[in-house]
Amino acid sequence: MKTYRTSKHVARLASYLVATCKPFAFDGQTIEFTASEKFINQLQHDDALFSTVNFEIL
Repeated sequence: MKTYRTSKHVARLASYLVATCKPFAFDGQTIEFTASEKFINQLQHDDALFSTVNFEIL
């Protein structure tokens, strides 16, 4: 499990995280969440827009 952060497409990402019951933190600009690489791969598979997002690993 790693912690990921991004400020791209935050509304869409928040919707996905809520739909998949994945807790996250939002500071008004960036979303931060903890997930496995498998979850990130599934996220990018489910929504092609996220395959272009560079998730920063903390």
